[in-house]
Amino acid sequence: MQNNKIPQQYGAPYPYRQKKVCTYMSESRYRMMFLPVCIYSIVCAICLYRNWSGMMTPVLAIISSLFISFSLLKYEKHRAGQQNEEITISDMLRKQRKLIPYFSGIISFGIAVCLTDDVRIILICNICILVLEVFGILSYFNNVKRWGISKAIAAFFEVTLIAPFEYIAAPFIDGAAVKKRNGKKKNKGIYVLIGIGITVPILVIVLKLLAEADEVFESVMNAVFGSFLFSPHIIFFSLFAWIIFMFVYALAVKLPRHDINYSDSRRLNYEPVIGITITGILTLFYLVFSVIQVLFLFMNNMTLPDNMSYAEYARSGFFQLLFVAVVNLIIVLFCMKLFKRSRILNIVLTVMCICTYIMIVSSAVRMVMYIKEYDLTYARVMVLLMLLMTALLMTGVLIKIFCESLPLFNYSFIVIMSMLLLFAFSKPASLIARYNLNHERAGKDIDISYILQLGSDAVPAACEYFEDKGYSADFVIRERSYGRDITVEYYLNRVIKNNEKYGTIRGFNFSRYAATKYAKDFLGQYPGLDKY
Repeated sequence: MQNNKIPQQYGAPYPYRQKKVCTYMSESRYRMMFLPVCIYSIVCAICLYRNWSGMMTPVLAIISSLFISFSLLKYEKHRAGQQNEEITISDMLRKQRKLIPYFSGIISFGIAVCLTDDVRIILICNICILVLEVFGILSYFNNVKRWGISKAIAAFFEVTLIAPFEYIAAPFIDGAAVKKRNGKKKNKGIYVLIGIGITVPILVIVLKLLAEADEVFESVMNAVFGSFLFSPHIIFFSLFAWIIFMFVYALAVKLPRHDINYSDSRRLNYEPVIGITITGILTLFYLVFSVIQVLFLFMNNMTLPDNMSYAEYARSGFFQLLFVAVVNLIIVLFCMKLFKRSRILNIVLTVMCICTYIMIVSSAVRMVMYIKEYDLTYARVMVLLMLLMTALLMTGVLIKIFCESLPLFNYSFIVIMSMLLLFAFSKPASLIARYNLNHERAGKDIDISYILQLGSDAVPAACEYFEDKGYSADFVIRERSYGRDITVEYYLNRVIKNNEKYGTIRGFNFSRYAATKYAKDFLGQYPGLDKY
C-alpha cells in the first residue's frame, strides 16, 4: 500500500503529492502552536477586554515578548530537526538579539499606558505595541534593513489585514491534518478547550451566587475583575479571545513563509532632468519665501505685521507651512526613488530640504507665539510634535541623498517610535493643565472648563489650583462646551466614580489612582459633603 504520509514542515507548504491539499497545511505547526496560541489568546482577553489602560497592559507586554521568543525557539528547534542540524538554546537565543530593541519598546509602551488616563496616548501606545510586535517578527524572518518605506508599510498591512482573512481556516485545516494522521486517536487538547468553554459560563453563575451570599467575597471579586465578571460581557469576552486566536495563528502561518508579495526595487532609472526641472522650479520659490522669513520673522524680533493679531498671523500660515513641509518630504523621497543619481539633482534636493527646515522653524515660531498668547491645547501640542518629527525625518532624507546605504526605513521607524514613546511618558494633558493654570496665576484668564475635560491626568494640577485659589467644594465652574454650570464637588465626584469602575487590581492605573487620591483629599476637607 502506498505511503501517503505528508512530510512535516512548520510554516512551509506541502508538496503537491495529493490532490486538493492546502498549500499551507502543517500538522507540526498545529502540534506546536495550537495550545500555546489558545492560552496566549485567553491571557490577552483577560488582560485587555474592556481594560486597555490598566496595569495588565505592561504585564501583557512582557508576556507577549516571552511568547514571541518562545514561539521562535520552537520554530528554530523544529527547523533544525527537519534539516538534521544541531542547535543549542544559546544559539537560538543569540539569533533573537535583534529583537531586544523591539521587546524593549513593547514593554516601554506598555508601562506608558498604565501611567496615563489620556485616551489618545493609550490608543497610540497600543497601536505602537502592535506595530513593534509585527515588525519585530518580520525583522526576524526578513532583512528589513534593505526594505524601503513603501515595502515596509505594504508588508505591515499585508500581515495585519490580509493574512488573518487569508489564513482564517488554518487552525481547522491543520487540525484536520492531525486528525487524519492520528486516525481514531483522540485529540485531548480539543476536549480540554471544550471543557473550558462549558465551565466558564457555569463558573460565572456560581461566582455570582457566591458574591450575593457574601459581601466580602463580592468586594474581592470586584477588586480583581471590576464589573466585568458579573455581566453579559462574558460572551463578548469569548468572541474577543477567539478573534485574537485567529489573528495570532494567522501570523504563525504567514510570517515564516517568506512570501511578502510586495516588491520594492531600489531605484528606478528615469531621466534626472525631469526631477531637476520639477524640484528646481519649486525650490526657487521656496528660496524667496525662506529669505522673507529670515529677514522679517527671525531678524525682526518676531514682531507682527501692522494691523494683524497673534491669532490671525499664526492661523494665516501655520497649517499651510506644515502641509508644504510634509509635501516636500514626499517629493524628495519620490525623486530619490524615481530618477537616476545626479549631482545636480542632489544639490537641488538638498536646497529643498534646507528650505523645508526654514518652513518648519517658521511654522513652529508662529505656533509658539500663538501659545504664549492663547495658551496650550492638545491640538497645538500634537502639531508641535508633528513638526519635530517632520524635521527629524527630513534629516534622515537629507543624509540619504548623499549616503545611499542609510537604511531609511529603520531610521524613520526608530525616530517615530522614539518620539511617540517620549510623548506618551510626558503626559501631555498634565503638562497642558499645569502650563495653562500657571499662566492664570500670573494674572491671565484661562478656560478652566477645558482643563476639567483633560481627564485624570489633569486632576492633580486642578486640585492644587483649587487649593491655591481658595476655592471650596461648592465653587461653580462654567462648562463652556456643554453650556452648563458644575461645582468642584460634582466634578471631583464624577472623577472618583468613573475611576472606580475599572476595578482596583485588573484596571489599576497610576494616573487614575493619583487623581482619585487628590480628589478624595480635597473633598475630605469638607466633612459635610455627601462624598463618593
